[in-house]
Amino acid sequence: MKGKSFKLCKPNVSEELQMAELLRAAKPGGYKLLQLVRRVDIKKLGAALGVAAVAASAVSVTGRYKFYRSITAAELKKQLSAVNKKLDELQAQNLTMQAELERLNKRELEDENHG
Repeated sequence: MKGKSFKLCKPNVSEELQMAELLRAAKPGGYKLLQLVRRVDIKKLGAALGVAAVAASAVSVTGRYKFYRSITAAELKKQLSAVNKKLDELQAQNLTMQAELERLNKRELEDENHG
């Protein structure tokens, strides 16, 4: 096997033909068979693992984002409840003061008309 030289890739030949040629030339457990397995399987395995890693990473990031978003929303809701309560009180106080101001303005107009 050392005396013969085999080309691993021929230009313009499909991958299936290259694999068939390498399998024909390789003996079981031989160097060419090992090269074939490495070349074909490692490329496909690497591509599949890369895609799986990207997909897993995207799912993980999305899950963490939703988890932290829900925690943040709950914290903000809790903190804003006190602010909303105070705002409601101020709005009620404002309405009361506006009503009192209108009442005083009417009384003043009545006093000017009678006086």
